[in-house]
Amino acid sequence: MELHGWGRYPRVNAEVLEPINSEALQKILAGKESKQFCIPRGAGRSYGDSALAEKVVSSRFLDSFIAVDEANTLIRCGAGVTLDNILKVCIPKGWFLPVLPGTKFVTIGGAIAADIHGKNHHCDGSFCDYVQELTLASASGEVLRCSRSNNSNLFHATCGGMGLTGIIIDATVRLENVPSVLINRKSLPASDLKQCFELIEEYNDKKYSVAWVDCLSTGKSLGRSVLHIGEHAEEGESSYRNRLGLSMPFSTPSFLLNNFTMRMFNSALYNLHKKGGETY
Repeated sequence: MELHGWGRYPRVNAEVLEPINSEALQKILAGKESKQFCIPRGAGRSYGDSALAEKVVSSRFLDSFIAVDEANTLIRCGAGVTLDNILKVCIPKGWFLPVLPGTKFVTIGGAIAADIHGKNHHCDGSFCDYVQELTLASASGEVLRCSRSNNSNLFHATCGGMGLTGIIIDATVRLENVPSVLINRKSLPASDLKQCFELIEEYNDKKYSVAWVDCLSTGKSLGRSVLHIGEHAEEGESSYRNRLGLSMPFSTPSFLLNNFTMRMFNSALYNLHKKGGETY
């Protein structure tokens, strides 16, 4: 099977092993199939080649919810469960993932392996700060429960370890209570990079903060930017909305990505936000 990451390069012809449960995973790791180097793979949303090898162990079928602790806002699920799956369950309860990256289509296992961050990294830390416990299958097939108090060295090595300590089977993650799924967003244009840094410092207390930077602008406009800041609305809906996006059945031709077209796009995007404003 041909595999690639989010960036679509490189592409690798790989043998994909798909265990349907932890017992099947143990057999794979303990058997002759594991004697050749292999790497765990979640949803394949990594930017580079971190989940590519000649032999890949997919967590696609480790996708069940195991337990929900409503009293302590904890959820335990398989490593193949995506953040999107979790949002569908937790948002109606008034919960939210404390850390959410640029895409909701990454798996729990991948989020832990990469210790992903969100737009609130400056105040809330990264994903593994909210992982309470995980189940890990080592290269020999041994299954270990790991936390900050049990097999702690292995726990910390697995968080951000990019799959090198073994394959995550499941994990327990702490969620947070939010008043609304809606987020009040404010867009602040910056004429250059210096002003962008000043705005970031000024609004450092906001929960969500991310800047888009025009990397093609020069001269006095070098680093012109738009800073987006946000906070959860004090009240509003707590239901999951699955918005349908546009989908093209083909890749954009590479010749369309050139200095001229990118400058036009960046200019249009900056001017769109030039007046700033607030949205939900």
